[in-house]
Amino acid sequence: MKKPKLVIIIMVLATVVLGAMISMVKVDTDPENMLSEDEAVRIFHKQTKREFTLYDMVVLGVVNETDPDGVFNPATLKQIQELTEFAKKMIYPKAPEKRVVSRDVIAPAMLIPLSRPARDRYALNG
Repeated sequence: MKKPKLVIIIMVLATVVLGAMISMVKVDTDPENMLSEDEAVRIFHKQTKREFTLYDMVVLGVVNETDPDGVFNPATLKQIQELTEFAKKMIYPKAPEKRVVSRDVIAPAMLIPLSRPARDRYALNG
């Protein structure tokens, strides 16, 4: 190499310039936006959401590996209930109409409680 200092200076400048531009990078992980606007699947999806008044959904799974009953113990169920009540009150601050629709929330406390023998009887064998 005849001019190593020049190469190092160019590389440092390129790194600084590219590093400064990293904040301009936008990441969109929504699978719907990965399709073009006129893609048939995307059009059908939008029509279906509009027709059935569907909204985006979040599914949260809870695991408790320390209790022999898993999540079916009073402490974990209490935490799940607290989380559910918190989620029902969530509102997007920039657009208050975008909120959790509390009637669409499904949580263990909203279901028919099963005793331990009933849970065992309805458990899947497999």
